[in-house]
Formats: sequence, C-alpha cells, structure tokens
Amino acid sequence: MNTEKELVKSPNNVWAPHMSDQVPVSVGILSYKAHKTIDATLHAYTQKNFLKPFPEVKLFFQCVSDEDVKISQKYDLEYMGRPDNIGIQDGMRWVVENLKSDYILYLENDCPLITDAETAQREIRRAVSYLAQNKIDVMRLRSRFSPEAGLSTQLKYTKVYPVVCQDSRVEQRTEVSHRPNWFRHLCRFARMGLAVRIIGHSVYIEKDPEKKHPRYIQKMEEDFYIVDSCALNWTNQSILTTKKFFLEMLDYADAHPCRRTVNGMQDMEKPLNCRWWRNQHFKIGVSCGLFTHKRLDR
Repeated sequence: MNTEKELVKSPNNVWAPHMSDQVPVSVGILSYKAHKTIDATLHAYTQKNFLKPFPEVKLFFQCVSDEDVKISQKYDLEYMGRPDNIGIQDGMRWVVENLKSDYILYLENDCPLITDAETAQREIRRAVSYLAQNKIDVMRLRSRFSPEAGLSTQLKYTKVYPVVCQDSRVEQRTEVSHRPNWFRHLCRFARMGLAVRIIGHSVYIEKDPEKKHPRYIQKMEEDFYIVDSCALNWTNQSILTTKKFFLEMLDYADAHPCRRTVNGMQDMEKPLNCRWWRNQHFKIGVSCGLFTHKRLDR
C-alpha cells in the first residue's frame, strides 16, 4: 500500500496546461475513513464526465486503507495517502501544497455534483475569470438552493431579517424562522455586529439580495454575486480560489489557533470566523452552486 511519499499516477490526469480545452484548475479531494461516501461522490463525477477537463485531479486519504487505494484505482485517479489523521485544517494544507495549479478547487469526500458537467465547467471557468481579474478572492460552489445537511444559513438569516421576496428555487423543506418582524428588529438593534455578519446569507434565500443589502452585496451578472467578507464567513465546503490566497488563509489560521476544535484538532472555519476576516473585506463569489453535501458513512 502506498504511503504519503508514494503516488499512483493516472495517465488521464497528467499536468498539461497547454491544452486549450482544459480548465486551468487543480482538483483536490480530501477523505477520511469514508469509503461509501467517496465512492458515491466519485461515481457522480465520473458518470457525468465532470473531471475530464481538469489537468490535475488528486485524492488525499488520511488514515489510508486498502479500500481507499482500490477506490482510487477504480476511478483511475492519482492519490496521496498518509497513515495518520491530521485533522481538517492540516489536511487542507496537505492538499493545497501538493497541487500544481495556481487555481485550486477544494472538495471533500461528501461533496457530490448536482449539476451536469457542462454547467459545472462553465461555472468554474467563469469563477476563474473573476479570480484572474481580482474581482473575487474566493468562490463558493456549494449549492445555494440544495445544500443538504449542515447548512443553516437560511434559518440564521431569517431569525434576524424578514424575507422581502423568497427565491422560488429555495427548497420547500428549507428551515426558516417565523419570528415576528418586531422581534427581528429588536435582534438587529441589540446585536448589530451579528446582524451585519449574516447579511451575506441573504443570497441563499432572497430573490434580489443586492437590492436589499446593496452596501454588502453586488450583482455582477445573472446568478452571480460578490459578497463582502464582513457579511459572509469563510467556508471549507466546495471552494475555488487561488493557491496563494488559500495558503495565506491557512497561514493566518495556523498563527491564530482556536480553542474550539474538532476532535482536538484545528478546523480552518473556526479561526477564520473572526474580526480579522471581516475587516479584510475580501470579495466572495456566490453563484447557484454545483455541489451538495451528502455523507453515507456514519
């Protein structure tokens, strides 16, 4: 079985930036003891032919097992494996430092694609264009309307703000708050800092969030928004950014560990969800999204 320093290389994923039909993005997928989940996710990718345009696609297995190796071979993908679990934050650095492109699409084992490949590749090319022009610093690619488990942005937002006009694409089962408007107003007055921090969540439920919050949200084109980081937090889930920016965020997180950990290890979301992040006024791209969240191993 391969160790961290040994790679299984696939001829279908050779680095070839000169090929004009390729998307200039390296894809890194982090996994930890989730064989059913990563297999289902990769099946969704390959069934839709999603990975073909990327010059580099690599799996990263923590506590790598024979089953992990078999899965990488099943889908003919390059992988790196290590015998230990280094947690989310250090795992993310491991991924980013071992990818070649200036643009990194970071995914985890439970991020299946829910659009067709053509839509996904068009969306990723558009995001790369915005990154290259310095119009955004990071792109969120988790689905706005079908995020599945673990995303409670609509509930958080509606606890503080009434919805002017809900986007028709928001799933009916999405959990929202039914607090009276006078109570929401009181919440905004009592916790003004919190009220600003969750304004960006409006893109996940409002039809025209840029009209309600023009100071913090800019609509660039159809279903593409730029949100100020003072109003939207960093997320680990399904993101596209430059390698340089990713490493800078990791450096900050490493230098400012959080007391709240995941199984005793750092999780990048926690140290970055802070005043420093909000004060940088980073530009976060948000579109309809491409990936959802679905974990099968428990």
